[in-house]
Amino acid sequence: MLNSKIVAVSNAKGGVGKSLNALMLAIRAAEKQKKVLLIGAEHDGAFAPNSPKFKIENLDVISDVARDPDFAKKIGLYRQQYDLIVVDLPGNNLTIEHAELDGFAEKMIKNILVKSDLVVIPIEPSEDSVRKTYSFIKNLHGLAKATRRKINQLILPTNTKKGNVISEQVLNAIDKFPVPKAVKPIRASEDLKKAFAKRQGVWTFKQGALVNNDLTPVHNQIFEILGINE
Repeated sequence: MLNSKIVAVSNAKGGVGKSLNALMLAIRAAEKQKKVLLIGAEHDGAFAPNSPKFKIENLDVISDVARDPDFAKKIGLYRQQYDLIVVDLPGNNLTIEHAELDGFAEKMIKNILVKSDLVVIPIEPSEDSVRKTYSFIKNLHGLAKATRRKINQLILPTNTKKGNVISEQVLNAIDKFPVPKAVKPIRASEDLKKAFAKRQGVWTFKQGALVNNDLTPVHNQIFEILGINE
């Protein structure tokens, strides 16, 4: 499709909510009548063939592409078939110092990052997450410079708790990061985790779930950045 967009959900640290937020974004777009492809790029990750099945109209899911040597070529073909492609990338500690691509997994990740229209970077409330996220952003800037590509980024605080000291420290720290921040942090929510386990949007799983007050404006922000209209 002419206006097809790719969103990569990525960070150097695992366990920050990449898969969860990739799914919620994909479902939201599918419910807006966009044809969506959700790609699980992590071997045996959250969207592996043995994971819970999806029954969502307009949403297709493929996984385990990290072992597919032709995937970099296929992503161009997918763009002709879908309005939005959401890629859940594995947590990685890439050192992107130059344009050399050493190792297939690293090559696959870098290819997706440079082809993405937006990289969403979830970050959880922990000092380790702040450190690794900052390093990841620095490396993304290095990759953009080496490949002469613009890599749009958006920081997405996840699993935050109002009044929690660590959450507040993390939110203050990422204000200093040299990339835009999501309009709202995503609060810690058992409803969100349960909805993810059932492969549903949390707004469907539980009407009135407070976390939807966070997700809705963030999703709208992402769609605005991508130029995805209703």
